Amino acid sequence: MSGLSRILIATDLSESSRIAVVRGLDLAQTHDLECTIVHVLPRDLMFDIQHLISKWDSTFERDAIERQTRELNRSVQSVLKNREINAHTRLRTGKPAEEIAQQARESQADLLVVSSHGKGLVKRLLVGSTTLGVLQDAPCPVLVVRTEQARPYQKALLAIDFSETSRTVVQLARRYASNAHLVMTHSLRAPYDEMQRLALLDKAQTQAYIDSARHQAEDRLHQLAESAGISSKQYTVQVLDNHSPEAMLAAQLSQDCDLIVTGKHGRHATRDRILGSFTQSILTHATCDVLVAQPRNG
Repeated sequence: MSGLSRILIATDLSESSRIAVVRGLDLAQTHDLECTIVHVLPRDLMFDIQHLISKWDSTFERDAIERQTRELNRSVQSVLKNREINAHTRLRTGKPAEEIAQQARESQADLLVVSSHGKGLVKRLLVGSTTLGVLQDAPCPVLVVRTEQARPYQKALLAIDFSETSRTVVQLARRYASNAHLVMTHSLRAPYDEMQRLALLDKAQTQAYIDSARHQAEDRLHQLAESAGISSKQYTVQVLDNHSPEAMLAAQLSQDCDLIVTGKHGRHATRDRILGSFTQSILTHATCDVLVAQPRNG
């Protein structure tokens, strides 16, 4: 049920970003996607180098672009061995986050793949403004690759908040982790501990509300899975009492998931255009790959 046609892979030519290229090429081959691999040569870096050598050379930028283009093509060819994929390469100059997002728009990419490690762009990808730039501005879902794996995803944790984006989360998991077992996970948001501390609820009332909320959430998770046509053997549901990135990450570890699929922010579509602190924390601390969905109206 691919329904997709184009994938864009970003690389900074570092050895660590190679894992994103490999994962992206594997997805392209599995889903028969048109593949483009983009590398951005930061223009401010070229200015810094020219400043250091204290000489303006009109051919410097042209030569740098030619060298980087050759290196990009060489790097791509080295990982294309034994793969029947026709991958196009693009070299751009400018601000990496802006140029990658623009290339995704120009390529009409259905998925953007990046690495969480590396030099330059990718080294900063999960901790600074480049994260917000790529993940906020990309017109498509973004797969952040953290681990090197030679096999398809085996078990995916789906962070479900019952917003409209949750359906997209399920669809993406089924596309890119089609053979994986899906762990559909919801975390309760109500501040039960605070309500009990303020004597708004006693302990028995608090537990009763938690049990009721958990059962309702489990029912909604089952309904979401059934509406997506997922077999009961292909998924399990879990409801976490603690709505925090730490609880979600602990669930990923305890379930031994090799992929997390999540939305950008929360329950409001307009806010989904901004990467929230919850998702940022997941991206920063996850030990597995993370696929970030765009809101359906994005």
